[in-house]
Amino acid sequence: MLCQSRFNLRNPVFWAIIVSFLYWLYLGQTTIMEISADARVFENLGIMLYEKGWGEYFRTGPQREPGYPLLAAFTMYLSDLMAVPYQIILKHIQIIILLVTQILLAWFLTILQIRKTVLYAILLYWAFSPAVVNSAFSAFSEILTYPFVLGIIFLSCMIWQMFQSRDVSFRKIIVVGSGAAVLSCLLSFSKVIFDYAIYLYIIPFLVMACYALWRRRDIKPLVFLLVWMTLYNIPIYLYKSLNYRHNSYFAMADRGDFIFYGTAKMRTRDLTARQVLAGIAFIPGQGVCEKIMGEKDCYYWTFIYRDSLGISRLTAPQNEKKSWGEVSKIVMQESKEAIFRKPWQYAFFTFLEGMKMFFWESTQIGFVTYPPWLTQLYASSFVRFGIRLVVSLLTIAAFLHALFYLWGSRRRLGSQDDQRPTAVFITAIFVIALILFYSLTTVVPRYAFPIVPLYMILIALFFDKI
Repeated sequence: MLCQSRFNLRNPVFWAIIVSFLYWLYLGQTTIMEISADARVFENLGIMLYEKGWGEYFRTGPQREPGYPLLAAFTMYLSDLMAVPYQIILKHIQIIILLVTQILLAWFLTILQIRKTVLYAILLYWAFSPAVVNSAFSAFSEILTYPFVLGIIFLSCMIWQMFQSRDVSFRKIIVVGSGAAVLSCLLSFSKVIFDYAIYLYIIPFLVMACYALWRRRDIKPLVFLLVWMTLYNIPIYLYKSLNYRHNSYFAMADRGDFIFYGTAKMRTRDLTARQVLAGIAFIPGQGVCEKIMGEKDCYYWTFIYRDSLGISRLTAPQNEKKSWGEVSKIVMQESKEAIFRKPWQYAFFTFLEGMKMFFWESTQIGFVTYPPWLTQLYASSFVRFGIRLVVSLLTIAAFLHALFYLWGSRRRLGSQDDQRPTAVFITAIFVIALILFYSLTTVVPRYAFPIVPLYMILIALFFDKI
């Protein structure tokens, strides 16, 4: 096991982690974290929290999820103490998050007994992946989710196997259930999408709890689920209640209504054949779409066009005397009406949007200035399009392999002798849950970042198998 040999200087895993860390430190000294778009929003919210506190955060809300603004406020506090720009501190904290995630990834793959050459390759790709590197040096919230996602996957695998073997005490149930609740809260406070995805993710656990109660008269799986969901929902409910108290808006963040409205209108409008083709061509990315179909047709599938539809509806003159909560209800109702007018058209483009989650690798996600040699490398068309195509197709192949593998090994779920079926099952369920909910909006590459560690696990299993 990795945990038994982590200080062995002859262990290649140790050196893969050291090489990765040194590369990140080099980039930490040579990159510039640009503050633009969403990063500017997070910066302003961090300033608000640091200077005026939570009262102002709620009074002027609803705002974004609190996790990343809180991290930004903390780095601003350290910045004043250390007299250095907060972006420098933020970059190095995010490097530590990458490092912790890489160690967790190495540990998890070692437990699954992945072939050593595959393990080393996965760890090194985590270090040098353009998208992963970008997440470390951009002021975006996705990076916060990396260790929490792996943590909840590990706890889920552990409790699933415990219940299958019936080797579980109420003490373990409470401990693991509490841990799952804490990680779920941290995920939701980092990215609001998890506040929805978590309920889809727990469906297999609910089925397992009902089956155990019906067939074996065993209440332990149900107790675990109750502990998990109760401890998770209490802080989430309190946070939403504060938003409702100050803004008549019972929600975690401020973007769901206008994004849902803009997406519904965008997908259910009258379309020409060329606009449909542009929607299909947009799956690999906006750059590919524009090369094939032209900038004009592709614009109508961008998040910029979506936001223009949603924000203009929220800020319409007839909304001036209404509260945010009242406007939100009206907008959500209009969104549903648009979907029900053209349900099949909406479903088709929702499926296409979900496919974008597999095209996560990119050299031009933006908002980072790299050293000249790396900028030139990333600008190369061969590197830019080649790496995105290869990694995306590999991710799709690994995901499909996982589904076929699960069907073939379905009778071994929870096996104590082979932990792979359980790990693949839990990982695939989490990936599917996030893809389904993100498909309801307009996907950009960084939306897939939270499940990139899980893609790495599936790719490792795919290579190990073949």
